[in-house]
Amino acid sequence: MAFTGTVWRWNSYDVAWWADRNHSVGRWHDEHSPPTQYVALSPTGAWAEMVRFFGITDPEDLLEARHNLWRGRLRLDHVADLTDSDACERHGLPPGALTADDHGTCQLESHRLRRLGFDGVLAPSAALSGATNLVVWGARRPIAWVPLSPTDPSPRPPVLPSDLPTERTAVGGPASSLVDRVVQRT
Repeated sequence: MAFTGTVWRWNSYDVAWWADRNHSVGRWHDEHSPPTQYVALSPTGAWAEMVRFFGITDPEDLLEARHNLWRGRLRLDHVADLTDSDACERHGLPPGALTADDHGTCQLESHRLRRLGFDGVLAPSAALSGATNLVVWGARRPIAWVPLSPTDPSPRPPVLPSDLPTERTAVGGPASSLVDRVVQRT
């Protein structure tokens, strides 16, 4: 399936996207794999990923949070949609594997999907029940989020496939009430 939409991402860097190989292991990539970018389909989903990443369980800890929340407009031509159990079954993925603390199944599926030419995968968020994340494979370059017109805030379309209209929407952290909704690692 194709995906076109607004995505959200948190990070602690001055740029939202990168083109370098990964230097650590993640759910959908292993060390030194090509660039893998993780985004959520909502700002709450992105902040939940941050809370889970740092293992924050005390709402007071969020008072010190100073991270960027980025919004990007993304178009991908070939995305695997693994957001429901039927899709997982068709791909031979066991129930719960996409949100498990063990990332091995996702990493293997990532290698398979990349070989098949997929640009990314839609998958359930491990951090926030009911939320969806998009994993984007390949380098991306942020370009300015320039509205189409004064009445249409959608960004102008990019020229290159790697270009991603992006803007920083917040610096800080989520509302403290999010902590109780986040599914922490076991």
